[in-house]
Amino acid sequence: MEAGTVTGAVDYDARADAEALQVALKGIVSHDTNTIIDIVTKRNNQQRVAIAAAFRLQYGKDLVTCIRAALMGNLQEVICGLFLPPAFYDAAQLHDAVKGMGTDEAALIEIICTRKNVDLARIVTAYQTVYGTELEKDISADTSGVLRRILLDLLHGKREEAVEVNMESAMGDAQSLVEAVAGRWGSDSSLFANIFTTRSYPQLRMVFREFEIIFKKDIEKAISGELTMLFDTAQILTAIAKIAKNKHRYFAEELHRSMKGLGTNDKTLIRIIVTRSEIDLRNIMDEFQNLYGQSLDSWISGDTSGDYRKILLLLIGQHNASKT
Repeated sequence: MEAGTVTGAVDYDARADAEALQVALKGIVSHDTNTIIDIVTKRNNQQRVAIAAAFRLQYGKDLVTCIRAALMGNLQEVICGLFLPPAFYDAAQLHDAVKGMGTDEAALIEIICTRKNVDLARIVTAYQTVYGTELEKDISADTSGVLRRILLDLLHGKREEAVEVNMESAMGDAQSLVEAVAGRWGSDSSLFANIFTTRSYPQLRMVFREFEIIFKKDIEKAISGELTMLFDTAQILTAIAKIAKNKHRYFAEELHRSMKGLGTNDKTLIRIIVTRSEIDLRNIMDEFQNLYGQSLDSWISGDTSGDYRKILLLLIGQHNASKT
């Protein structure tokens, strides 16, 4: 059963919260970040959206704009992200991934491969509303080859979402994949793209199980070691395989990757905690502990500092964060 770490307040007053945020933000020299953090981490997204609406009604100003003017850095990014509805937050992250020089393929893959069809449709609409252009066009302009095809197919809702599994179909797909690997068809990934983007995740799990029985090697190792394909193609196929097998473990691995080694990929760290806090972050934390033998909060504590560390720890349910 999926469980988030943020559930919201049972009894809250959006108008009173808007007034408290106005007072906390209006300091000339410094701002009351403790009050701001306390409010945003104890409210769910629906409640924060209501607070932002009350703020605009009372003060004639956009709350997120006021927060951006008052705060800075990673703390600003977390708080502003928490006030955006999920589709608009994802749209903003995707826009950041394709705008300017270079492309953040990992962000595109993470978001588009883990959202349901209904969520992707909402993201497409939000992207058009905010940026006045089509998400599909921006992704097409910034990616190529199989990566582009898979991303666009998923955006168009081609993945089946039935929970029932067709064993006969799974066995047929597995055999086709084995023949593709054995025949070294790596330069032509259309078969992989078709199966990986149209089958439901329960169906893919069965396909991969049958593949391993026949080929004596799991699908991820086959992708990385047996096939000749571009890195970004292997990257998205591997991600889909991981998500199909265990989505929570996939996110745990991405969180670990964002903090291991020198430096921190704060964009990834923030994005996963903001987007999963009300869905399945508790499950992701359990997978993190199982995989690495250490808690997610211990890694966050060691890799971040100040109010940024405090808000992340509160969002993952560590209510003694102020003492760290």
